[in-house]
Amino acid sequence: MDISKALHNLTALAFVTMFVSGCGSDTTTVTPIPSPPEVNENLAVFADGSEFIFEKDVRIQMRDGITLSANVFRPNSDGTYPVIMAMTPYNKDWLDVEYEESDGHINVSEFATFEQADPAFWVPNGYVVIAVDNRGMNLSEGDMAILNDQEAQDYYDAIEWAGVQAWSNGNVGLNGVSYMAMNQWKVAELAPPHLKAFMPWEGLTDLYRDFAYHGGIGGNSFLQGWWMFRILENKHPNAAEQNLFNQVQQTPFFDAFYEHHSPSNLSSINIPAYVVASWPDHGLHTRGTLAGFEQIQSPYKWLEIHGRKKWEWYYSDEAKLRQLSFFNHFLADNDKSIMEQPSVTYELRSAYYEGETKYAENWPLSLGYETVLYLNAINNQLSESMPSSPSKSEYNTDTDTDTVSESERVVFSHTFSNDTEITGGMKAVLWISLEGAQDTDIFVGIQKHDINGEVVHFFGNDIENGQVANGWLRASHREQDLNRSSFLTPYHLHQQAQPILEDDIVEVEIEILPSSTLFRAGERLSIVIQGTDIEESGLEHESISQGKVIIHTSEQYPSRLQLQQFF
Repeated sequence: MDISKALHNLTALAFVTMFVSGCGSDTTTVTPIPSPPEVNENLAVFADGSEFIFEKDVRIQMRDGITLSANVFRPNSDGTYPVIMAMTPYNKDWLDVEYEESDGHINVSEFATFEQADPAFWVPNGYVVIAVDNRGMNLSEGDMAILNDQEAQDYYDAIEWAGVQAWSNGNVGLNGVSYMAMNQWKVAELAPPHLKAFMPWEGLTDLYRDFAYHGGIGGNSFLQGWWMFRILENKHPNAAEQNLFNQVQQTPFFDAFYEHHSPSNLSSINIPAYVVASWPDHGLHTRGTLAGFEQIQSPYKWLEIHGRKKWEWYYSDEAKLRQLSFFNHFLADNDKSIMEQPSVTYELRSAYYEGETKYAENWPLSLGYETVLYLNAINNQLSESMPSSPSKSEYNTDTDTDTVSESERVVFSHTFSNDTEITGGMKAVLWISLEGAQDTDIFVGIQKHDINGEVVHFFGNDIENGQVANGWLRASHREQDLNRSSFLTPYHLHQQAQPILEDDIVEVEIEILPSSTLFRAGERLSIVIQGTDIEESGLEHESISQGKVIIHTSEQYPSRLQLQQFF
C-alpha cells in the first residue's frame, strides 16, 4: 500500500477533513478518459547496458468495455515468457521511485514501479513485467474500485489478457508489496485460468481488524493519510470517487461493507503461493498475512517471516533470488530448488536487526509449550503460579496529553531462568472493572528487558525503538466467536457494544499480534497496559478512554498472559 509514505506528507487535520469530505458514492459508472493514449513501444536500456522493450500505456479491455492502462516491460527477443504482474492504485507511471534513507538500503532501477517487481532484475531473467493502473486511477477508465469485487474482476481480466499475448507462455504470476499483495487474495479466490502462482508480500486480508479498527478502536491516522495522499492524489480526474474512507469512519462495527472489501473465501485458493509477512508490521499487515497463509489450501505454499524493513527486505538480493526460484518453478518450469525449501522460514529476533533464521514445517508452529503467566498485582509480577491472595492494580486514563505518567499505566514482568523462544501470537486475559466510564480502550505492549533492566528495542511500524508485540481492544467489543478463538488468539465479532456497568467485573481477552523473540536467561518480559497508544507501538488511534481501570488478580479473577514457549 505503503501507507507509511503517505504520513510523510500529512498536513493539518482540517485540510484532510476538508479534502476527504467530498468523497462520493461507490459506483460502477463507466467514465472514459478523454483521449486514451496510443501504445508507445520503445527500445530501452537498463543501467547494465542490456536492452528491453518498454510498451507504455497499453490498453487492456475489461469485460464491461472500459480499458485499463498498463506498462509492459519485456525481453528484446523473440519467444514466449512467463509474466509477473501487479495492479496498482498508486500510478504505474511513478517510476524512478526514491525511497528514503530511513526505509533501509534499497537499490532499484528507474523502471521500478512503487512496491512492485523491478524490471531490471526480472526481464534479464526471462520475464515480462506488467504494471496496471486500477480502474479510475491515473490513466485507467471507469470509476474508482479499491479493494472490492470490481477490482478483483478487473484483475482477473488483466491476467487473462496477459496469458494469451504473443509474447506470453501462458503462465502469469502476481508479485508485489502491501497494496499489491492485498488485492492478490481476492483475485486468487476467482482462480483465473492463466494465474499459476502468486506472492502476496505483506498484504492484509481483513480490512476491519487489520487496518480500519484495531480491536474495535478507530481513528487510525495511517488510514487517513493513505486515503488522501496515496489514493485520491492518483485518481483519474474524470472518475467518480469511491467513498471507502467515509464509510470506514461511519461503520465502527464489522458488517457487509467490510466483507465486500476483504477476501471472502481464502480456503478456496489452491494456487501455489509464496507468502511473506513481517513481525514489525503490527496494525497493518502481520495479522492478515499470516491468517491468509493459514487459510489457503494451496498444496504448494511457503511462508517467510522477517523482522526487517519491508521494502529493504523485498528488494534485497537474497529475497529476489528466492522470488525467482519460486516463479521459475511454477511459471517457467526450469528450477526445482524451491521444492527443497522448508515450508516456513522465520526470523527469531533478539534485538533491533539482530536475529537468526529458523525453519519449520507448519504455521502456527507446533511442538511449543503452551504457557500461562498469571498477573499478580501484589508484586507486579507474571508467574506460572496463581496469586495466593486477591489484589488489584489500577490506572487512570488520560487522552489529553502526549506523555503517559506512571499512574496511567501498569506493568507486570517475568524473568526467564532459561533461554526461551516465544514465537506466535499471545493473549492477554484481563478481569477489569471501571470507575467513571462504561467503556475503555485497552492498549497492550510486550517489551523485552536485558539482564541490566534496559529496554531492548526492535524495528516496528516504521520506528526503530519499537517493542516486541502489540495488542488492542475496546472493552465493549469483547464478545467472541468461540469456534474461531483459540488458546493464543481470541476472535472478536465486533458487531455490537457491550457496556461495562458500575460494579461489574468482566473478562476481556486481548489479541496480541504474532512475534518471535529470544529471551536469554536473566532477561525479562514485561506486559504494559494503558488507556492510550503505547509510544513504542509506533501507532496513533483516537482513544475513548476516561476514568479509571481496575485490573483484578486472584484465583476468582485469574488475569493472565497466554503464550507459546520453545526451549
